[in-house]
Amino acid sequence: GNAEVYGNARVYGDAHVHGNAQVHGNALVCGGSWSESPTQIQGSKHFVNHCAPHKIKIGCQILSIQEWLDKKVIKSLASRHDYTKEQVKEYVGYIKIIAEKDKRLFGDL
Repeated sequence: GNAEVYGNARVYGDAHVHGNAQVHGNALVCGGSWSESPTQIQGSKHFVNHCAPHKIKIGCQILSIQEWLDKKVIKSLASRHDYTKEQVKEYVGYIKIIAEKDKRLFGDL
C-alpha cells in the first residue's frame, strides 16, 4: 500500500506494515501480525492483556495460557497479590475468554 518506514524505525520478524501506516522515529515493529486487535480488559484489580500468541499478561505477570489455567498457579498468584475469591473467579473468566480467542486465532496450544 502506501505504508512508510523511515528514520531509525525498523520492521522485522513476521511483522507487516500496510495500508497508510507510518512507522518512524525509533519505533520497532516486530513479531507476527494479528488478524484482530489483541484483547485488553480492565479487571477490578489489574489489566488483562492478550499480549502474544498463547500468552496473557495480568498486571506485570506474563504467563502462557496453559500456566494461567493451572489452579496451583492461580492460587499462588492470587495469594501473593491479595485477590479475593470473587476476583479469582472474575480473572479466571477473563483467561477463558482470551483462551478461546487465542485458539481461534492461533490454533491449539
